[in-house]
Amino acid sequence: MQVIDAHHHWMPREHVEKMDRYLGPGEAVTLDSGMVRVFREGTELFTIDVSRYTSPEKQVKEMDAAGVDMAVLSTGLWQWWNNMELAPAINNGLAEVQRRYPDRLIGLAHVPPLDPAAPAELERAVRVLGLRGLCLTTHCQGKYLDDPAYLPIYLKAAGLGVPIFVHASPTPVEYESIRVYDAARVLGRVFDLSIVSTRLAYSDILDRVPGVTFIIGHLGGSFFLVKDRVTGRAGFFQTPAADFESRLRRMYFDSAPALWTSDQVSCAMKTLGSSQVLFGSDYPVLPHWMKAAKTSMDGVQMGDDERRAVNGGNAARLLGIEG
Repeated sequence: MQVIDAHHHWMPREHVEKMDRYLGPGEAVTLDSGMVRVFREGTELFTIDVSRYTSPEKQVKEMDAAGVDMAVLSTGLWQWWNNMELAPAINNGLAEVQRRYPDRLIGLAHVPPLDPAAPAELERAVRVLGLRGLCLTTHCQGKYLDDPAYLPIYLKAAGLGVPIFVHASPTPVEYESIRVYDAARVLGRVFDLSIVSTRLAYSDILDRVPGVTFIIGHLGGSFFLVKDRVTGRAGFFQTPAADFESRLRRMYFDSAPALWTSDQVSCAMKTLGSSQVLFGSDYPVLPHWMKAAKTSMDGVQMGDDERRAVNGGNAARLLGIEG
């Protein structure tokens, strides 16, 4: 049974070494014992183990140990700082990793989504470099993914037939109340992914771009818990009168990170449907997460067909991976 880790990270080492060149106002980077940390006004935004984030050789070795056949690579939070200077180099680097390990590692394209040059770079990354999807974060320039400003990049992704993987942003757009206790990351990303999942379900973006599909990280934050409340049309809330069933068929969710228990993943599969869930680990945020995520998924009670779909079949279909 093929196992595809749909939420797995890699970064070009040269970007790690020059990260300070691309940070925004009030942001700073530190390096301590092989760990790079990015801060904004005292709030920790991004933390990576350089030796794992930049080494496909080490990643493949640890995939073997965890029983993972293939992994879908994105830069994760680094997409937040992406621009048209960085994007071609990121895409070239991911394409090179994919060429070196064609049966193990799959690259996603990275572009700054609101830049007018982004659709052309996405087309180059897919048609010329062979990357299999597009990585975005939950919001860009204060705009969540339901904003019409994203339409050009969505139309290009749909035309190319590639899905859009949605990673968390470092923090929600508004996060002042959760800047304490590192909650901006721990809880803020749950909020943010829940917000973007709900806004995509409520907006008409999926209707306006019929071919676009989204793979949303971390089970959509808490979206799997509130899906029926959000889309239930109870007659009390002023929510849109929409064909939510049709929209949700084009919204998929990965099971990263390895913090979910088997019971929580099982709940997500029941509410979202096994056809909409992909196995994911969020490796290498912590080195043991890939194996832990696999153990958690193995503990979910499901039929053989469901397990084949969740472990790898859904990802293979969306990303055009031959079995």
